Amino acid sequence: MKHTIEHNQKISNSMKGKNTWMKGRHLSTETRNKISICGKGKKHSLEWNKKISESNKGKKRSSETKKRMSESAFKNPRRYWLGKSRTSMLGEKHFNWKGGISKDVHSPAEPRYKKWRSDVFNRDNWICQTCGIRGIYLEAHHIKSWAKYPELRYVLENGVALCRDCHKLTDNYKGKK
Repeated sequence: MKHTIEHNQKISNSMKGKNTWMKGRHLSTETRNKISICGKGKKHSLEWNKKISESNKGKKRSSETKKRMSESAFKNPRRYWLGKSRTSMLGEKHFNWKGGISKDVHSPAEPRYKKWRSDVFNRDNWICQTCGIRGIYLEAHHIKSWAKYPELRYVLENGVALCRDCHKLTDNYKGKK
């Protein structure tokens, strides 16, 4: 059944500001309590936390409340750091600092890597060098491993254009060997 434009507008106007799936339904007290309990203890997004903190600005708190808030900040350091600026929790200052242990991973956004990758594709004429297929997604493969040979990372001769399936078959794909 097709409705006229006027009929659709009447329906739309009558439903504005209402939850249509709940329209006409009455929940028992028991169901309302279950819904209330279900929402308690859930974590909110950062946007929600920012809205809450902005709504609390300028509120007067007793010294007892301030003391309890301070104690909870030390029990839960993540919550404490949410209010801090990003630079105040970098490196050794961060509560989760483990002494600078990180892998040397190449970033696709790094300009040198982008240039090396495009140079490899152009040299190989955008063709997979194993199966010879053109027009599919290509990956730039390091012949000598990225991790073991840092001096050869951006050397053109250390790269070859491969399709994803052929790349997975190489000896050092994603650190396997």
